[in-house]
Amino acid sequence: MCGLAVMHLKYPSLLKFDQDCLNDADKLHNLKSLYGVEQVPSDSRLRELLDPIEARYFRKFFTILFAYVQRSG
Repeated sequence: MCGLAVMHLKYPSLLKFDQDCLNDADKLHNLKSLYGVEQVPSDSRLRELLDPIEARYFRKFFTILFAYVQRSG
C-alpha cells in the first residue's frame, strides 16, 4: 500500500516519501488511516518489493482504468 500512497500523494521520489513520513506524525497518521499502513518501509526496502514485479501484470488494469477516465472526461 505504500507504493500506492507514493503515487497517489504525488511524491517525487521514494526517498522524499520516506523522509516525510518518518519526520511528520500527521503524515504517518494519514497513511495509517487512509492506506492501512502500520509501518513505513525504507525507500530501499520498497524498491526491493516493487522492482521484481513486471509491468505486464499491470497493463490490463491500466488499460481499463485509462478507458474509464477517458469516458468520464
